[in-house]
Amino acid sequence: MIEWFDLPIKVLQTLNLQQHVILFIILNIIDTATTLYALYNGATELNPVMKKASDVGTPVFMAVIKILAVISVSVVMLLSGDHKMNAVMAWVNLFYAIVAVWNTANIIHHHIEKQ
Repeated sequence: MIEWFDLPIKVLQTLNLQQHVILFIILNIIDTATTLYALYNGATELNPVMKKASDVGTPVFMAVIKILAVISVSVVMLLSGDHKMNAVMAWVNLFYAIVAVWNTANIIHHHIEKQ
């Protein structure tokens, strides 16, 4: 019997590498969009790497760095063709899904508090 907390990773483990790459890109777009929205509305970046980038440049600069990183990782994953990467990507995509939900929940909470 699959427990409720095992379900997300079990579902993600059914995806092939190309599907993982597509999901990885979508989740990173959501992460970038929600992060930029939050930063424009007074939030601070929690990711130490992106925090350093935000200290150096603008949010647009941060988005460019994120886009380049996502493209690089996606190309490496697709070129590797290694099916073992599926297990790794299942966990990576689960992490980014949690980040996307966290960012979205914080934005909603912020808007509710303002009203």
